[in-house]
Amino acid sequence: MTPLRYEYGHMTIQQLVNHFEKGQLNLEPGFQRNSVWSLSDRAALMESIFLNYPMPSVFLYKRQDVDGDLVYDVIDGKQRLESIFMFMGLGHFRRERFSAWTKLSPKDEEADWYDWAKVRRKDGEYAFSSYRIQTVEVSGELSDIIDVFVRINSTGKKLTSAEKRHAKYYNSQFLKVAGKLADRFGTYYRKHRILSRGAISRMKHVELTCELIASIARGGPLNKKKALDEVIGGQAIEGAKLKKCAKEFIRIANLVGKMFPRLREARFANAVDYYSLFLLVW
Repeated sequence: MTPLRYEYGHMTIQQLVNHFEKGQLNLEPGFQRNSVWSLSDRAALMESIFLNYPMPSVFLYKRQDVDGDLVYDVIDGKQRLESIFMFMGLGHFRRERFSAWTKLSPKDEEADWYDWAKVRRKDGEYAFSSYRIQTVEVSGELSDIIDVFVRINSTGKKLTSAEKRHAKYYNSQFLKVAGKLADRFGTYYRKHRILSRGAISRMKHVELTCELIASIARGGPLNKKKALDEVIGGQAIEGAKLKKCAKEFIRIANLVGKMFPRLREARFANAVDYYSLFLLVW
């Protein structure tokens, strides 16, 4: 077993941009969580960069792809990096460009609204692109890398239980099927106030769907925390059995929708009570 190794260093924003544009910077490895930063969070980061404030280290999993090319999977720092790329309008972030209220340098007397085009017109591109970000390049076994991800992300905007499971079991067949169904019914969950938009962004809709499918497979309510990890991490529910449970989930979810068309106005308009109602109808 290869021990974890850490290499401390730094990269400029321009170096990270180069890696991103060459396809060598993977912001979405399977264990990553969804983005939860607000626009104000992203704008505040841009201000910090222009004012040359230090930024927390970015953790990168250094590996080789199937062709032997170097790839960096982002373990921690995804939302910081994507905020930079959004601000600069790079690649698929082109449509998510934004402006930030900031000074272009600590020497400026007054702040103003700046987008990337205005930064370039005001000759602020070099200072921004040469900003140095501390990096920690991690190499080792993937299971250990995932453990690093979970530990690092237990501070700040902490990982939810659903996000931790996604990181640990992202290759699980059960989790992949439940994730697709959760996305399919996500609008329904939100419309009927079973889960908020924020909760869905933190993968709580996946957790609820997992609980319901696992309950169908087990024949009744679960001891959720322990049993859910066993189901997702094990191989007891997969193949034909998983397919059957998924179909049953769809049938009952649609039936609940027909029986309670105004569910959002009822007491069941929350995840806990919806879980009970679902199993009662089943």
